[in-house]
Amino acid sequence: MGTDSKIFRPRRFARSARSLATALALGLVALAGAVPAANAEGDLDPTESAMTGGKGWSQTPCPEAIAEYPFKRFGDNAQYGLVSRGDFESSSRGWSMQNAGIELGNEELGVRAGTRSLKLAPGAVVTSPAHCVGAEYPYFRFLAQGRSGSLKVEVIATESGYVIGVGRLYATRSWQVSPILSAAAALPLHPGNYTQIQFRFTVVGASNPWAIDNVYLDPARRY
Repeated sequence: MGTDSKIFRPRRFARSARSLATALALGLVALAGAVPAANAEGDLDPTESAMTGGKGWSQTPCPEAIAEYPFKRFGDNAQYGLVSRGDFESSSRGWSMQNAGIELGNEELGVRAGTRSLKLAPGAVVTSPAHCVGAEYPYFRFLAQGRSGSLKVEVIATESGYVIGVGRLYATRSWQVSPILSAAAALPLHPGNYTQIQFRFTVVGASNPWAIDNVYLDPARRY
């Protein structure tokens, strides 16, 4: 089943007031109140710098992405761009894997046509390639299936290695769409600043494998 798509050119202030409020709330929860305010020049303060690796950001916008609407049928009308090799159809190059590998069998919810997904054995740890994000890349979603245990989801600030837990999925036996999880919204990025992040998936307390498929990054969440 295909998805609508078009070239997306990031628009920094396109989110609605509701979206902005959600991003701020998720960021505060993820950081447990530890994010100080920016200084007068708009740079990161020392705590923020530690999270993003020194300066850790640039003012060069992220490359254009091919935006799709993969979660429309689930009531999410936002645009998303597929994470690099996030459909696991051609290869897993760029993904770091421990006890995981591509297997036959696509996700069963029809988000994106394909024949493969990523199988994670009990205790598996999988990390995505690094991706450029800014304030207009606040969220990500994916599909998962697990029969026991849970799947821990984290965002890593690539340059510093700072890790932020953003969610956990629990076994439901059938394929499920993840909640809307924080990507750049979990980091203290100011408008016009861009940095690199990775997504990490860890199978916890499971006696059976998990599978993930179709990992999407939201380039500009809008309602």
